[in-house]
Amino acid sequence: MSRRATARRRDERRRARGNGPECHRCGAPVGRGAWRCPACGHWQEKGTKAVAPLAAVALLAVAAGAGYYVLAPGSDEADQPAPQGAYDREAAVRAYQFGFAPDTITVKKGERVRLEIINSDVVHGVIVPDLGVEGKDFIVFTPQRAGEFAFYCDNYCGSGHGRMQGKLVVEP
Repeated sequence: MSRRATARRRDERRRARGNGPECHRCGAPVGRGAWRCPACGHWQEKGTKAVAPLAAVALLAVAAGAGYYVLAPGSDEADQPAPQGAYDREAAVRAYQFGFAPDTITVKKGERVRLEIINSDVVHGVIVPDLGVEGKDFIVFTPQRAGEFAFYCDNYCGSGHGRMQGKLVVEP
């Protein structure tokens, strides 16, 4: 008998006794395989036992990448800390699943802008495709044309990622 058939029979016996698979977060009974808990909405995928080793490998990869980034020779202008008052306008935007606060930012054409991105839950980023600007922690740019430009999250952050956008207004 295959592992899948054995697991299916075990789950059927549990359901018959009234104690089938349960949500890891709230303990509510749920179906087998990939499922969303009807009580709390927690998403559980099949085969989550591999998550811990994968998370450890991912953490090591991130740590190694961060070490390289910090120790790498050379850098560009955006990596250098700017002296106080080096920007005409400094603003902060809070990025959360699935939106920005504030969702409208107003700047003037020709002024040097530094926009800090504060990630409140997962890693987000900002991209303004019409101006060719993008960044994860902050963006520095000088808009050369007036208008309204959409900005988006450029790091996939969940099911509402496609709706995550804001508006950059550049006044003349």
